[in-house]
Amino acid sequence: MDDNQLRTGATTEIHGGLVRLGARRSLRREATEVLRRSIVLGDLVPGTLYSVAQLADSLGTSRTPVREALLELASRGMVEFQQNRGVRVVPTSIDDLRGMFEVRFLLEIPATRRAVMNASDEAIAEMTEILEQEARAGNDKYRLQELDRAFHRTLLMQAGNRTLVELVDRLKDMVLVRQTSHDTDIVHDFAADHRAILACVRAGDADGAAAAVRLHLEMAAAITSAMPEFADSASERGS
Repeated sequence: MDDNQLRTGATTEIHGGLVRLGARRSLRREATEVLRRSIVLGDLVPGTLYSVAQLADSLGTSRTPVREALLELASRGMVEFQQNRGVRVVPTSIDDLRGMFEVRFLLEIPATRRAVMNASDEAIAEMTEILEQEARAGNDKYRLQELDRAFHRTLLMQAGNRTLVELVDRLKDMVLVRQTSHDTDIVHDFAADHRAILACVRAGDADGAAAAVRLHLEMAAAITSAMPEFADSASERGS
């Protein structure tokens, strides 16, 4: 498996679009990551019902770690259990999208100012390494998405509010869009945004970093809203 998947050496093959699991201590954690990745990539289709037994068979493991993984994903708003029917991947609506970005604006911009004032050398080094990994990621959209998450998580952790960091993570999970839908007519270099943010952090420029984060979120919101599934639903609501 590549470095975008779990670094366990335990997976052996692909079955029905999912990576099969091998023996390891924490099958629950591995199952959570594989299922989450499968949702992001669209291997598990929004709105479709899946049984725990079906998913366990596809992953090559027992039902218990899969059920525990699904409970974790349900707490993040990515799936929901249907009584006596199975589990459904939660579709994303335009209202979900708008709500997520509204809350991210409210949380992340002031938190960025606090983060800059408290940023440690270790955090700056970690964000620098993330930028280097972005430069090596090429067109691997899932990898870039995970690096974006890591960059913002590292930055926000410097604000000293772990609850805020976890909430932002969960907001992102609630509105994950399948990788196959990530193409729009809008082209933007998000890694350049990260470089601008990091430059402000290094300079101790709290207002500059907050402004750079605002621009980053505005562009992310514009690009995501322009994806066909969201653009179509928005036009239907306006007609």
